[in-house]
Amino acid sequence: MVGSSASAALFLPFGLSVVDRPRALLADPGVPLGFEAAPLWQQFLGQPLLFSAEGGLSGLPFFSGQAIPWALLLALLVAVPVLLLAVAALFLPGRRSRTARVLWVAALVIFAGGWLAGHVATGATADTLVTPFTGPAVSAAGFALLGAALIGAERLLDAADRAASPSIRRNVALRSATALAMVLLLAGPLAGMAVWSAQNLLRSSAVALPAEVPAGPALGTPRVVEPGSSRTLPATAIDRGTGPEQTRTLLISTQENGAYDAALMRGAGTTLDSLSAIAAARNILGAPGQETIREDDDVTASIRSVVATLVAGQGVDPRPELERLGAGFVVLRSADTAAQLTASRMDAVPGSLPSARRMSAGSGGLRR
Repeated sequence: MVGSSASAALFLPFGLSVVDRPRALLADPGVPLGFEAAPLWQQFLGQPLLFSAEGGLSGLPFFSGQAIPWALLLALLVAVPVLLLAVAALFLPGRRSRTARVLWVAALVIFAGGWLAGHVATGATADTLVTPFTGPAVSAAGFALLGAALIGAERLLDAADRAASPSIRRNVALRSATALAMVLLLAGPLAGMAVWSAQNLLRSSAVALPAEVPAGPALGTPRVVEPGSSRTLPATAIDRGTGPEQTRTLLISTQENGAYDAALMRGAGTTLDSLSAIAAARNILGAPGQETIREDDDVTASIRSVVATLVAGQGVDPRPELERLGAGFVVLRSADTAAQLTASRMDAVPGSLPSARRMSAGSGGLRR
């Protein structure tokens, strides 16, 4: 009771604050990240993300680009024994039949709920709408099927005990079949743990390889969590932003495809604990399956205009627009070597004063 009351006390204010945008109730915490959800048959195999049978294993080049469908084999090895035992729990006589049926119904309802939630956009990135991640639904349904599989395994063992006979040959065959079944049950989890460990330990290979191969998406994803700097903005910008001047900082990030992302930062910058699912959903309009992005407001349009002026380096003075935004500093955060060219163009903008201070080794520096 105490735990339920505490959960309700924490969730109720959030629920009341999203009455005008209920899609935020389904949003994932943190930064919206685009992904491609797996079809239902792959979700039944315990995989929330789409993979191709010939796509190989993400981050493991030895298992990619071969004729053997390693991705499909691993997914089947992990999931099929559990699914067979869960199905056996429905048809073999024994105790807890109602529990097995309830677990199956719960798994199907969870899968259906996850599929329906996948048609509701809750956030947006620079180029795509983001739906709720399918991982929680797949995990919850997987636990329900695992519970049914345990009931099925118990019934199979009981059936094996009843089938025991004085015949030595029959007992040997029964024990051999039981041993083979145990090997298959253990092989899936062990293979999954080995692949997961290899993908996380062999970071150099995982980072160097793309997430997809020509045959299609690989099974698994490379880690997107990387070491970062101790602060989101340079110390000078933080000092001016948190001081009496309350100066804002325009943070420009370069992407690998040549595009730019920009955000207007206040104080010490934006951190994960200050992100809001409600704010991420406010720019999405339309019914589920027909969502569109709200048109730019005046501030967003001004940011787009000033970023275009800065990165073009055409000699146009951006200071009037920056003053209207309250921005006193511009930080270029680079993602590749092409950012150095952008930095040189920004240095040529009238009124730009490059600073010797740098955020990190991969930063384009601070400009006032």
